[in-house]
Amino acid sequence: ISWIGLADNYQVQLYKDSEKLSEGETQNMVYRFDNLSPATTYKVLVRAIINNPYQESDWVELIFTTNCDVALPTFTQKFENTAAGTIPVCWDNSTETTLADYSKNWSVKVDEGNKSVTVNTSELYGTAVLISPMIYVEDNTILSYNYRNLTHTDKLKVEVRGAGTRQFSNIIFEGGHSGWQQKLLELSDYKGDTIQLAFIVEAKANSEGNIIGVDDVRIAC
Repeated sequence: ISWIGLADNYQVQLYKDSEKLSEGETQNMVYRFDNLSPATTYKVLVRAIINNPYQESDWVELIFTTNCDVALPTFTQKFENTAAGTIPVCWDNSTETTLADYSKNWSVKVDEGNKSVTVNTSELYGTAVLISPMIYVEDNTILSYNYRNLTHTDKLKVEVRGAGTRQFSNIIFEGGHSGWQQKLLELSDYKGDTIQLAFIVEAKANSEGNIIGVDDVRIAC
């Protein structure tokens, strides 16, 4: 972090929630924190010190959230360690989602003793979009995921999206099936690219009202 000031020294403190993680002093108007966790919110306090005569300013507070790292193969996302009703860290179910206030969104649920990320089309009013973290694609990389879609009126749309300067989209539509199915997609065309996966469900007026679920998302060489 950096700031503008006119003092002899600066005291700096780093907090996560109410826990102080680090503190130090510097004569420069810049301070570096290492080994921070991705997608985590931190609070920094800074105050200025003048030595002669001794004076100290009030603490100035800065709150920031770290970015998510780009994942490398092998990337695996299961959902058994994610709390029910939430989504994993670095996944996003809000940026592109457009839902009515009373609608339900993608979230992790327990189904027959197993956790998966799901949306119930009987509780969906709008479009629910679940986006993965950014993932770097190496040579001979395969995408796989398990999905369940018992309804024939509602489709699970899956997009493999290019990030950065090369934009592309590979769209897959998964229709109704009985039980869990596995999808495999060879990603050699995207070697050297950073991609994201988007799982999209749009509500329809004639929805059969079934659960659409995704589990065991994996990108590996």
